[in-house]
Amino acid sequence: MLVGRYDRTAALLDGLVSIPGIELEVTADNDDPRRQRAGLSGRYDIWEAYAGRYLLDREAGLRDYVAIPVFPKRTFRHGSMYVRRDGSVPGPVALHGRRVGIQHWSTTAAIWAKGILAEEHGVDLGSIDWVQTSPDERPWRRPAWLRLDQAPPGVDLATLLQEGVVDAAITSQAWVPHEHPDLAFLLPDYGERERAYFRRTSIFPIMHVLLVRASVLEADPTVGPRLFAAWMEAKERGYERMERERLIVSSMWFGDLLEEERMAVGGRDTYPYGFQRSRHEFAKLIDLAVDQGLLPAARPVETYFHPATIAL
Repeated sequence: MLVGRYDRTAALLDGLVSIPGIELEVTADNDDPRRQRAGLSGRYDIWEAYAGRYLLDREAGLRDYVAIPVFPKRTFRHGSMYVRRDGSVPGPVALHGRRVGIQHWSTTAAIWAKGILAEEHGVDLGSIDWVQTSPDERPWRRPAWLRLDQAPPGVDLATLLQEGVVDAAITSQAWVPHEHPDLAFLLPDYGERERAYFRRTSIFPIMHVLLVRASVLEADPTVGPRLFAAWMEAKERGYERMERERLIVSSMWFGDLLEEERMAVGGRDTYPYGFQRSRHEFAKLIDLAVDQGLLPAARPVETYFHPATIAL
């Protein structure tokens, strides 16, 4: 299994959680692009994949891997949109007719951020000239309304924004305030907006999904539920560690933020796994992918997950 190291995966990586009847070698790699390439190579039976890319792969007919409802990474994306500090883009509506840089049209962070622009701020995505820095890895049918250019190879997205080639940028990287002090958030009050979005939608955006080799699940369908149970146990151990660290972690407001999050979800489990609890969130990702021309139509959420895990 190839995954990133997070507080919710540490117990798996450190061997504190095992799966009866399964001999599992776990590798950690926090470099998202490298982990994605390694997973696509077919060397791993289980791996943490980009959710947006998974939608496209399934649409292309790739069936070597299938998801189980474990979501190793979730992130709100109101704070993933950047502009220059010169005030040339005072807000989302000012993006109409401008150039906006993205890593790739199908990047999961970009799918959610574009959805925020369109649904929360009335931005017409078709009025923007988009520039992506990563090339298409496979052909896809671009919608007629999409104005999308490819940046030259090796061009850095932050540099495009700093030099004025684009007027704004969406990225999964954290640029502000320390890495690029000449840049600013498009939505400076993103934290408040994220809280309001969650209160209104109950959506904590899914970024990554856990994939399992289909032949393994075909040979033994119980592997999916057993993997799920192990991930749940590892997450619970992470929560226990957070309880201890609220007194020792190097943070001024960690304890207060932890309580705020638990109040928001009505319990301890702030990072949900499971198909039943997360169906509406994955359905929203599918709908956004359709709206943005990545998928021709919305398919039932169940078709993206192994049948033995739908009841989880």
